Amino acid sequence: MLVRANRSGLTLIEVLVVLALVAFLFTLSSSNISFFHRITVRAQLESLQMECRHLQQRAMTLNQQQELIFDRATNSYTFGQQRIALPHFMRFGVLPGVKGPPATPTHVISHPITFKKDRIVFHPDGIISPGTVYLVDTNNQFLYALSCAVAQVSFLRLYRYRNGWEQLT
Repeated sequence: MLVRANRSGLTLIEVLVVLALVAFLFTLSSSNISFFHRITVRAQLESLQMECRHLQQRAMTLNQQQELIFDRATNSYTFGQQRIALPHFMRFGVLPGVKGPPATPTHVISHPITFKKDRIVFHPDGIISPGTVYLVDTNNQFLYALSCAVAQVSFLRLYRYRNGWEQLT
């Protein structure tokens, strides 16, 4: 009668299968986190745009200038008595070497906020001060911009950077 010795431990194939599964799960989770960050940066930009439209309407309704003030040090912005902080994985910033402003990219962007004195001014006649604010995730993967051009009629535009600027609808 043949007796098999008790074996303990794992074979090389079992170890490779386990490592492959772990690598696969890690890849899935990291892509989901990346997707979440991209969606959150865009949502924050759209929220900022909504606040700007609200302040523009408020300035016209009350016939009184309104302001939205950016604080680069704390990655937040303030309007009235409200202070909105960006999520911890997001900041006012730009990717290295990217040219702007988004509508006519002619020079490398050196400042993440080009509104005068880091504030957007909303005038009673509906005019919004010109400038751009850039939002980027802390991993420097996603760059978005909210921009207001110099014009007789002020309007805000949203942009995303992916090897070039594209306007969002």
